[in-house]
Amino acid sequence: GISAETAPGTQFVNMTIFSPTVKRIGVIYSDYSRHFMDQAKRAADILGLTLTAVPINHPKEFRRSFKKISSRIDAYWVLHDPVIYTLDSMDWLKDRCVKERLVCVGQSANIAKMGLVLAVNPDPINIGSQAASMAKNILEGRQTPTHIGVMAPLATNIFVNIKTANRIGLTISQAALGMATKVEE
Repeated sequence: GISAETAPGTQFVNMTIFSPTVKRIGVIYSDYSRHFMDQAKRAADILGLTLTAVPINHPKEFRRSFKKISSRIDAYWVLHDPVIYTLDSMDWLKDRCVKERLVCVGQSANIAKMGLVLAVNPDPINIGSQAASMAKNILEGRQTPTHIGVMAPLATNIFVNIKTANRIGLTISQAALGMATKVEE
């Protein structure tokens, strides 16, 4: 199959393309998204980034945990985690990221529409092509499902909220903006 989540390394690379000063990334997670943390730590190490990861068990812990790490990070990474990704938390986060002048990055176009600066998510059209290619290889006997496993999506959509970027003092290069699928004004 193909993962519905963009790999942490892809998220981090895009953070640094759109904001080259990002060196310290914060993330809050629960048991639901714990499986991403090993992969995220490896990706951060490879890219020379510092990852500050804080586990929580309940949505009520989100604000307090964010406040504890916000002074030690340059960017915040929002996970698709039902404990973290609540309307209340995301509404509070968009205002807090502006106040703290942090690059906040998520995995859904809605994140950028809501007011966070960047969203990187799998391209659904490309996932269909990728799945068709995988199925063809299996049917033709070139690969087995076990051999393929779960693949990362090969292409992403990138959504940028330029208004929020301006509010936090982030200047995005024209080259980076040219990579964006959509720029929210």
